[in-house]
Amino acid sequence: MNKRIKALTLAAVAAMVVNFYGCGEEKTVQPQENSGTGAQSSEAASISSKEDYANYLEDRANVYLTDLKIDTDYDFNKLDEAKVEVSEDMVTGTKTSYEDLRQGLENLKTDLETNVKSDDAEVKKMNADVIASIDKNLAEINKAHESLDKDSDSLLKKSKDDFISTMKDIEKAPRAAKDELTKMINDAKNTLGIK
Repeated sequence: MNKRIKALTLAAVAAMVVNFYGCGEEKTVQPQENSGTGAQSSEAASISSKEDYANYLEDRANVYLTDLKIDTDYDFNKLDEAKVEVSEDMVTGTKTSYEDLRQGLENLKTDLETNVKSDDAEVKKMNADVIASIDKNLAEINKAHESLDKDSDSLLKKSKDDFISTMKDIEKAPRAAKDELTKMINDAKNTLGIK
């Protein structure tokens, strides 16, 4: 029985290795799933054109920056104010959602720094601009997180209207920075002159 299990396991591992590495086929950049672990591709993306870069950037942003609760459950400009409760759960949830955004941004930055290699000056500039925008986002997230940590007790003592107003103020700068980055990514094709 043990020999059968070992043989089956060995066969399964061999099949996965062949499937993963292929049979000498040319490698192409494949999107990675966002596991939240920050795992990066071990190979640089072959960016041979502006369109390749714009597509890669869009793909990576979708992997790292979609389905974040900061854009849904904790966006105080979009929340139904009647359903908002002044609670530690709301403050903690907001801080956690900023941590998730920070992790996604750090993963995207690392991916772009590590994996984008191009000889095209416009692609290099665009990549540097996106990374600078990510850094701006990270700085604003740090400030918001510090405000939430520092003001946590006083936030919980506020009236509902004051709580919502304060949370909107705290999220204003990080939201503006994220919107700027999102616009930059969405406009990458136009910026690079791709029709």
